[in-house]
Amino acid sequence: MIARLLLLAAALPLAGLAQLEFTLYDSTTITETPIGSSLNVGTAAPCQTLTTPEIRLRNTGLNIVNVTALAPLNPGVMQIPNSPLPPFSVFGGSFTPFNIDFTPTGAGAFSATLTATGTDTVTSTVYTVSAALTGTGVAAPRTGSADAADPGGPLGKSVEPQTRQKRLPGVSGSPHAGQAPDAAPQSPQNRSSSPRDAPHCPHLTHHCLR
Repeated sequence: MIARLLLLAAALPLAGLAQLEFTLYDSTTITETPIGSSLNVGTAAPCQTLTTPEIRLRNTGLNIVNVTALAPLNPGVMQIPNSPLPPFSVFGGSFTPFNIDFTPTGAGAFSATLTATGTDTVTSTVYTVSAALTGTGVAAPRTGSADAADPGGPLGKSVEPQTRQKRLPGVSGSPHAGQAPDAAPQSPQNRSSSPRDAPHCPHLTHHCLR
């Protein structure tokens, strides 16, 4: 009997050990999936920010973990905008939620390492969990150019239909005798300037200011 009690007492600290892991939470299906060793954060245009679904730093053990570090190791490209600043505590069976913002600085592949480090407040054991992050920057198609704004129009200027001469009902050909012909449509050179005649602004290419 005593031997069994001693064995049980020896096993209790092991059962209470903390365990840290990263999980990905899907709010649509209300499911939580361990991330494991890697996570693809997605695709975004240069200088545009893509925010991941909720990521959780979960403590699957019983002891409280004092987290002393949590960050992706590629600041400015992949960063955590909403996590509490370490140190903070994660209770046993609980988690701390956060997201990752991915802002590529150009086209191509980007990577970072998501790392969390914490200490078991009972056993003083230090835990480190990490996951490799990858993302892709894809150049966005050029939009808003002069030709795209007015297909076929020179330099983006609006192309107006020609003015038709008014005809009397039932009469074809030239205007009815005695009727003054309608004024000929003004040429673009003689028309007064108006806002619709002004050329569209040329497309501006924005650069990341990092």
